[in-house]
Amino acid sequence: MGSGNEGVKISPETMLALGQRGIMLSLDIYERDVSDAHKGMPQA
Repeated sequence: MGSGNEGVKISPETMLALGQRGIMLSLDIYERDVSDAHKGMPQA
């Protein structure tokens, strides 16, 4: 993910197919700390 506000879409057909097969979808989405994003970058 390039920014903290990106998303992923899962179609209703895909969710239905997963449910019919007893498959659980688990998502772990996080945004790294802004201070980490600038470590090692030269200061302007």
